[in-house]
Amino acid sequence: MLKMRDRLKWMGLLLVLMLLAGAAFIGQGAAGNTDPPEQTVGQEVYGSTGLQAPAVQTFVYGAAGAPEQVILSWTGDPRTTQTIAWRTGDAVTGGKIQYMKESEKTGDFSGALEKEAVSSELYTGFNHFEAQLDSLESGVTYVYRVGCEGGWSEAGAFTTAADTDKFSFMYMGDLHIGYDPNSAGVWKQLLENALTNYPDLKFALQGGDLVDETTDTGQWEEFFNTAAGVFDRIPFMPAIGNHEFENASSIYLKSFALPQNGPEELKEHHYSFDYGNAHFVVLDSNLMGSEGDLSEAGMNWLESDLQSSDKTWKFVMFHHPPYGVDSRDATLSDMIKASWAPIMESNGVDMVFVGHQHLYMRTYPISAGVIQERPDQGITYVLGNAGNKTYLQTETHDYIAVVKESSASTGYTAINIDGDVLTMTTRGLDGGIMDEFEISKSSDMDSRVAVDSVKLVNSDYQEISAASGSGYCHLKARINNYTSKAQTADVLFQVRSGSGATAEYGGEPLGIVSLQSEIPATGADVYADIILSDVSPGKAYADVYVLDDAGVPINVPFEYSFDITS
Repeated sequence: MLKMRDRLKWMGLLLVLMLLAGAAFIGQGAAGNTDPPEQTVGQEVYGSTGLQAPAVQTFVYGAAGAPEQVILSWTGDPRTTQTIAWRTGDAVTGGKIQYMKESEKTGDFSGALEKEAVSSELYTGFNHFEAQLDSLESGVTYVYRVGCEGGWSEAGAFTTAADTDKFSFMYMGDLHIGYDPNSAGVWKQLLENALTNYPDLKFALQGGDLVDETTDTGQWEEFFNTAAGVFDRIPFMPAIGNHEFENASSIYLKSFALPQNGPEELKEHHYSFDYGNAHFVVLDSNLMGSEGDLSEAGMNWLESDLQSSDKTWKFVMFHHPPYGVDSRDATLSDMIKASWAPIMESNGVDMVFVGHQHLYMRTYPISAGVIQERPDQGITYVLGNAGNKTYLQTETHDYIAVVKESSASTGYTAINIDGDVLTMTTRGLDGGIMDEFEISKSSDMDSRVAVDSVKLVNSDYQEISAASGSGYCHLKARINNYTSKAQTADVLFQVRSGSGATAEYGGEPLGIVSLQSEIPATGADVYADIILSDVSPGKAYADVYVLDDAGVPINVPFEYSFDITS
């Protein structure tokens, strides 16, 4: 982060010097949100259009078959441990994990370390196994297999957490596998999309309601069959939804190995873990209505857990939203607002992930029930939906920044942490971006507005890929406003080209345009025209900055490249 700040100061000084020296070449700027609307890409949602979702392979095992339903989680420190769970037929009473560094792997796992697993009855005909691998090296990839002689799983792999402040993870809302025949296929499509767009995801959070009927073993079969190939490689950390809570002591808690650091009688209902420079707390919001000691114990544990963490980022996940898109479960929501929200606010929680209402929604930052001006001054609530069970019952609330309903609400949220900066991107079934958001914790940066995208356009505002070396270069930047009010933003465009020019720096400046724009709460498109004169053909780079009151960039510039033709 220090290097980024130094780079920003250097860039700001360079820009100021260039402007003072008259390097602001002839150009024009304008802002507005009345240009022709961008094309909306339609989504085909399986189950609502008659289309068939991607097929989910079904595995059928005999009573003594090979291990299946292999899934990773953490019950210890992600830097030095890895917990692995799986299922076998009940004729198998023993199991173990063989593992070794990927750099030392052998085809038959000769020379591998071994860890005996603990077994328990899962349900009729099947046993559950789990084991925590200890004393692993941080930031190292291991290969493993589970089972016993004569019945091993296929080889899998995992990577332990590194001591880092740069990583990405994923949040998914309600799945409701089994809701209809296409539910598993919809989730499979989202997982494939997520791994394609974000291949370096370190783990996934899931906000509850994994299946539609928690006692239906067939729906759990669908869930684990869909998870195969994904969550046997990156850990899966879920919360209990109201559907699991209906019979939480059965398949849900028997299937997942979760941290045991919650309060007595609430272990695996409430838990927490660290990854990198972030702390994560998972709660069972179904218990908020509990009378007496149980509810009090949960509140005391939450406060103690958050106070004991000195991590830069703090996240909390539970199923029921205190700030939702409709009035269902209003009593429960009010209790969460009254009991959990003050604890989270006073202990620096940045973002809360919720579900339950089968839509997508993000709030403005909220503290003490009041919308805050800056993203780092309150809690942002993200309500997710990763299944095809969707609702059309949104209400109008002033705290709602973004809402998507019906088929457009199905998606996943990727969070990227880079030191003091959080970038959130939510994508839909077609891979298109549904929502974007950013929080910066640096004291000298203001993340109320940020550059979302930059395009080279023609006179009809259509995107193009090249500009003539003699004539106008029309640039369009989309500026996001992460607050509930209009913001005044100073936006600077710079175009570079020539010898030594790269995406990050170098080359000769072709023109600079600085303009002040009013950015409404919904965001705005800002335009800049730069006149090019006899510029040689080649690659050109556009840097777009948002400046603070002192004229210094508040973040690294948004980089964009295009071609210059003769």
